[in-house]
Amino acid sequence: MGDAFSCTALQYGWIPLTALSLLIVLLLILKYKKEGDYIKKEKIAGNIKYPAMLFIASLILIPVLDSIVKNDYLSLGCKGGPILGPSSCSVIKEFADGTNRRMIKFPNKGSFDSETKIKIPRDATVKKAEIKITHPQTGAWNANFSFWNSVGESSGIDIDSGKGYAYMKMKKVEISTPVTWEGTQVFDDLHIKRGGMITTPLGKTLELRITGTLTIDEGAGINVDGKGDVKPDRQSKKEEAGNMFGSGGGAGGYGGRGGKGGDDLPMVGGSGGVPYGSIENPEEMGSAGANGGGAQGTAGGGLPGTGGRGGGAIAITANEAVINGYVSANGLNAPDAPADEGTGGGGGGSGGSVRISADNVIIRGRVTANGGNGGSDPGDDGGGGGGGGGRVLIAADIINGDAIYADGGRGGRASAGKAGRDGERGTVKLTKKPKALESSMIKSYITSVAIRPDNLRCWGVFKAKAEMPSGSEIAYSIINASNNQTLCNIKPAEAAAGYDISSCTSCEQGIRLRTDMVTINVAKSPLIYNWGVGYETEIKKLGMDIGMDRTGEYAKASFYGNTTVSDENTQPKISGELTRLSTECMCKGCVISADACTIAIDFSSESSGSLILEDPNIEYCTAG
Repeated sequence: MGDAFSCTALQYGWIPLTALSLLIVLLLILKYKKEGDYIKKEKIAGNIKYPAMLFIASLILIPVLDSIVKNDYLSLGCKGGPILGPSSCSVIKEFADGTNRRMIKFPNKGSFDSETKIKIPRDATVKKAEIKITHPQTGAWNANFSFWNSVGESSGIDIDSGKGYAYMKMKKVEISTPVTWEGTQVFDDLHIKRGGMITTPLGKTLELRITGTLTIDEGAGINVDGKGDVKPDRQSKKEEAGNMFGSGGGAGGYGGRGGKGGDDLPMVGGSGGVPYGSIENPEEMGSAGANGGGAQGTAGGGLPGTGGRGGGAIAITANEAVINGYVSANGLNAPDAPADEGTGGGGGGSGGSVRISADNVIIRGRVTANGGNGGSDPGDDGGGGGGGGGRVLIAADIINGDAIYADGGRGGRASAGKAGRDGERGTVKLTKKPKALESSMIKSYITSVAIRPDNLRCWGVFKAKAEMPSGSEIAYSIINASNNQTLCNIKPAEAAAGYDISSCTSCEQGIRLRTDMVTINVAKSPLIYNWGVGYETEIKKLGMDIGMDRTGEYAKASFYGNTTVSDENTQPKISGELTRLSTECMCKGCVISADACTIAIDFSSESSGSLILEDPNIEYCTAG
């Protein structure tokens, strides 16, 4: 702010000096004329030159001092001109719109907000100018669950943006044609319509995890007949004699022993396979039957009958299973031997495994894991043994229906004394639904989009709330947005209370939020609410432009919290610029009226964010 007295003294201080020097010169001249002594007159004449020189110097200072004042070379705020008469001083405490508080925003890096204006009286000399600036120090990323990034492979995440939560979501699928699946498949509901069928590749198992209802219509089903393992250690036990001449092949065993092949004396039929696997948790595939005996160079001899393949393995976990069609894991029948001399029938494959776990199981169709029949011999050679029954476990709180079978296969027919023996019955166990095992857990996760605030100072508090029904778990983590490396692991109680992640994250790096969900409850999913993270921000490289024709620099170019812009930390000074513009009022950001000049003050920032401008304090004086 300019000093009115100093400006006036600089521009008009020569007047008394010039008058005084002129008066002295005139007095000395009069004295010179009156003096009669020659020596004294000479002395007076010598003294006249000093006030005369001062008078001439004062005259020379007139344009120099005027230029200094008008151009404010001494930075005294004199540019508006000196104050000759009495001055009137006042203080401006509000912006041009009549308020003393404004918020400006920088939506993009390097953007301006040019709506802050100061109204200054015309030809005012501003003595002091300052504006308090507050930068809201905290920001937050809050998921309204319309922004999410990825989910786990075995299930998914669904978003209810209206209610503001995310939950585990699997698939609702209808099957009306044959399909081939393997491994673990997870759904909300699975409906197999008439004409639809699910099977597996040979030697592959299938597990269906269904959070809701499995419905199998009449004329539809799950069929893994003959899909069992064909490796040698899964084939029935074979006696060497069972493969010689016309003896029958032994059958595969699993839940029950496989039937022995018929003898074609002196050769003995092959022994059936022995039981294996668990009654309580059946998960094995059935075994293949052995081939029948074949002629060895005998005239008229042919190829033996082949053994049947064992049944596959199917596991089902559901809230409810309604089986109007079928679930079948039967062993295959062995084909009959050819009508050649010395060719015995092959053994039947054993039944596979069916495991169903649900709250409620309704069986109006059938569930089977039967053994296959042994191959018959149309001549007088031995028939193959019947396959052993498989294993069926149904674990449910409510079980309706009794069409559940794991019967052994029938031995292959042959002439008297040479028929194969029937396979033994397998196992069928009905029990209450057990506690879920790790293998039945359903898992999924959700990650946020990358969070990279461009005005980030440091990360703050992570918060999340969750509803976890019985049998479910939830866990949170903070991961690096660039390489997905885990930075923090957070427990649900810590997240609900608010967890400060600044200790495990770098203040410069972008992050993602991750939530892992696990449930063994097929009826209810865990829910996550209010998912977000806070952070501290700062304004980076604040710039200030007065009148939009000259950009000023702010000394603390990067700051957070509170600060004040004033003459002490801006260049050029605010007061000097306001004084200059109030006099000239000719710039892009100025609006002139009869008695005032409205001057725009713009701010810019290299980061997005917002500023609160408040409590302007503009002290000024005007000439009387």
